[in-house]
Amino acid sequence: MVARSWRTVSGSRGLRRRLMDRLAAVVARRPLAIVAGTAFLALASALWSAWHLRLDADTNSLVGDDQPYMRRYRDFLRDFGDLEYILLVVDPAGNESEANEATRELVTGLRALPDLRGATGSVTSAEQYRLSTWSMSDAELSGLHEARGALPVLTSGPGAGGLLLQSTDRLERLLADGAGMERTRQRELAAEAFLLARCALGGMPDAPASLATALPERWLPAGPGPLRLVLVMPDKNFETLAVIERPLQEIRDLITKVRRAHPSIEIGLTGKPVLKADEMRTTSDDMSTASVVALLLCAALFMVVFRGVKRPMLAVLVFLAGSALTYGAATLMLGHLNLLSVVFMLVLVGVGLDYGVHMVARYLEGLRHLGPAASVRHTIRQAVPSVLAGALTSAGTFLLAVAAPMRGLRELGLVSGVGLMLCAITMAITLPALLLLLDRGARREPLKRGLFMEPLDRRQDPFGGRAAMRHWLLTGAFLCAAIGGGWIGWDRIRFESNLLRLQAEGLDSVGWQRKLQAAGGNATWFGACITDSIDRIPELVERARKEPLIGQARSVLDVVRPDTRERAAWRMAIGNAALGRPASSRQIATPPLADGLAQALGRLADGAGLAGAPETDVATIRALRDGVQALNRALRQSPDEMVRASELAAGRSTEFATALGAGARGSLRQALPDAMRDTFTSSDGRSAVILNPVEDVWDPAALERFVAAMRRVDPDVTGVPITVFESLRLMRRSFLQQGVLATLFVAIVLLADFRSLRLAALSLVSLAAGMGVTVGVMGVLDVPLSLANFFAIPIMIGLGIDSCIHVTHRAIDGGLLSGFGSTRRAVVVTALTTTIGFGTLLWAQHQGLRSLGAVMTIASVACLASSVWLLPAMLRIMGLGVPRLRTAPSMP
Repeated sequence: MVARSWRTVSGSRGLRRRLMDRLAAVVARRPLAIVAGTAFLALASALWSAWHLRLDADTNSLVGDDQPYMRRYRDFLRDFGDLEYILLVVDPAGNESEANEATRELVTGLRALPDLRGATGSVTSAEQYRLSTWSMSDAELSGLHEARGALPVLTSGPGAGGLLLQSTDRLERLLADGAGMERTRQRELAAEAFLLARCALGGMPDAPASLATALPERWLPAGPGPLRLVLVMPDKNFETLAVIERPLQEIRDLITKVRRAHPSIEIGLTGKPVLKADEMRTTSDDMSTASVVALLLCAALFMVVFRGVKRPMLAVLVFLAGSALTYGAATLMLGHLNLLSVVFMLVLVGVGLDYGVHMVARYLEGLRHLGPAASVRHTIRQAVPSVLAGALTSAGTFLLAVAAPMRGLRELGLVSGVGLMLCAITMAITLPALLLLLDRGARREPLKRGLFMEPLDRRQDPFGGRAAMRHWLLTGAFLCAAIGGGWIGWDRIRFESNLLRLQAEGLDSVGWQRKLQAAGGNATWFGACITDSIDRIPELVERARKEPLIGQARSVLDVVRPDTRERAAWRMAIGNAALGRPASSRQIATPPLADGLAQALGRLADGAGLAGAPETDVATIRALRDGVQALNRALRQSPDEMVRASELAAGRSTEFATALGAGARGSLRQALPDAMRDTFTSSDGRSAVILNPVEDVWDPAALERFVAAMRRVDPDVTGVPITVFESLRLMRRSFLQQGVLATLFVAIVLLADFRSLRLAALSLVSLAAGMGVTVGVMGVLDVPLSLANFFAIPIMIGLGIDSCIHVTHRAIDGGLLSGFGSTRRAVVVTALTTTIGFGTLLWAQHQGLRSLGAVMTIASVACLASSVWLLPAMLRIMGLGVPRLRTAPSMP
């Protein structure tokens, strides 16, 4: 049965050799045309992609709108706007007054930056007045409605003297004609006069509350503690990896400036946009450093292995051409790269460059006894089938991701799979042409002996008794280690989905994020229950309060009262009344004006007492008269100082009355402060109930509990916790699906390539053994799988099966008798280059990249051992007693 398998394999080699001979003939006849054509296509692809290929760095694009939860979140962003703010955290450290000043300086400086769409750190007095007609009690709103006739005066800006004069005029009319007026009109005139008088007194130290009173600024809390937030919305450029690189640097420069002015105040910077930008910066720095170190080490390795750099550099040039073609293909197929597909170059470097190593190794092997043309034919015959089979298998494992439910994985799989095939094809066609052009016509000189330069007919006898025992022992030990490693990995390997633990250690933004979490400030994580009617908000809030894992349930009803037709009518009348025209001239407060108002108030108080008015009303009028008399005395004693104070108060009353009127005339969304508007209301009139967690939902278990609690409140809840939670589930499901499909695909390709069930099975066993040892070492060293290293899995499969294919093809060509020669050493070199390339990441700052380096280093070493030790041993065991295998391999 074993012999039948080998005969089947041998029968398929005739057609393959004829095809390879035709390719070799084309390369021999037109090497310059092939090189020129490849260079033209690569250059055109590079220019086309540089002009048309764009980057989509929006993490929301990784999932795709075909998922229901993502569609809901997209609708939320469309209606409510982007709520992923940069967060400036201010810690007063016990110095409230200095913290107030520092916060104001921050907000003022931020609003002056050109790359920011907005910044807010408090609810100002003007914003509170703008909202006041929505938040007042019914009694307060009714009283303001009575006094609405004073609003045109206030908004016209008459000055403090004008306020005194207008108040006196209304009182005189009330005293003169009040007996003949309706009760309602009497109350309105009195209310108007009193409001104007209070505003005129706004400059006095003990002035009564009025529209001239500056309400205390309400700082945005970061939780129940003393920490404050400044919310900053930057311009986001998703066509760059950092997204907010320029505004972020401007903000950091401003923070440094404010810190110097207020050294006792701690100021930090965090928020999801900052965390993402810092992650991109550290990963970029790590990758740049690792690339330079890896390039130098790999160059040194090539010089040692190949005894020169010319031919390896040709392989690198062809690889770059294949990469350029991949960029062009990505431009044509997608037109963009996302945050997952952008890492396809790591895949190409990890797998695609190895094809060139195998080609050069076979070429140098041929040059030991043959001329350049014959060596190229030998290379194409012996190496290209293995390269194409390995590329098809590796590419297929990535292309299967096209069926994944996650858009980011689909695009990564598509670009990586197509790129691997393009790299393999360019290596198979263009690299032989370049080698031929390099060596054709050159004077024949003895080659320096290298690792790949040995006689092609070197033979060994692997079938002796002691050798057979070694093969059995090696196979048994390796398979036991693989099975044990698989069990350890299954038991110990975890999936790290806490993104904070993947960041570089010591990042300031991560430290402040943890400080926010400790203080109970979960501003970056919230769910949103969307309702078309504000009347449904109390029901949702009540449900949320029953969930212990939901900390706060915030809504617009926290700052406004439920609306009624009567309140709406009052508010509209107030808003329309506040449309006053600017005064023709401003009048300052003078003693005669104050004296006139005081006398009018005195007469009104006396009349009210005689008429039997309530004692509280009479006391209110007399208190107001006493205040005006005090103003009169202050104007006589310190006229300049009192006039300035009165004019400032009158200006405030104009500003605040204007804001009040605007809020009363507009919609609730227009009346809300900037810090609340987009959070609680949408542009189409819907409302949101914002749910914040109690636990630290950066932890995946806490996130799952929080999402479950929110869905008990509202099954259609949306927000970042929902998208992150569902995306992680989707990603894990996609990994499992791709793993199963990849295994089936690899088995089918191996069967089609080898035409032997046993050879395919042995290659799969070798791959599985390498993966088993890999996960076992990961479990022992506590190296988790994470979002940063997940794509190492298809790369490991590609590297492992590629090496197995090359070794098995060499065995088919007689390697069991003559030795695996350059093939085995080429596999070693490709594994070493992968180990070097990814191993340099072991010193990365970013913990996710460090874990990627660890996984790839472990995997490349394990798969190397399984392909160069285990697989040949199993092949030799399978070949025992088969005389046909003792036929020497044919020469090209």
